Amino acid sequence: MDKLGCMSYLTYENFFYIAFTGAGRNLVLDVPEGTRVVLREKEDGSRTQLWRVNSDGLIEHDGSSLLPGIVDPLVLDVAGSALQPNQFVPLMLRKPNNRRASTQHWEFTSDGRLKCSIYENLFVQAKVGFTPDWNDSAVESSWHPCKCSNN
Repeated sequence: MDKLGCMSYLTYENFFYIAFTGAGRNLVLDVPEGTRVVLREKEDGSRTQLWRVNSDGLIEHDGSSLLPGIVDPLVLDVAGSALQPNQFVPLMLRKPNNRRASTQHWEFTSDGRLKCSIYENLFVQAKVGFTPDWNDSAVESSWHPCKCSNN
């Protein structure tokens, strides 16, 4: 790519990490295998930890393109179908689906939290607490959206 002509295009993918800042650690959303979303220490360049917002407003997972049989990237969603107030529901990856639009559209709030666009009080948070001495390789805390009260 020594010369750019009038028919040449340069594409820049703007991937990012979704980080948790409450533990004094560098923890991010990760999908190390399958479709289960977990919380792990950030690893620079790990595609299983990279995300982007597509043109439809869905949060795509970069590493899902590495899974066998997956052509299009999978998107952030919740496990299950019926959300209940004050109940933790694991996060997972799914194929984009218009029937799941209510749980596949997310936005970042002005204070940096990840919120489901459709549900006013549905935010992503860690289900369990963190201690400074847990073993990074042995502990994977699932991230969960929860029904929060006026936060």
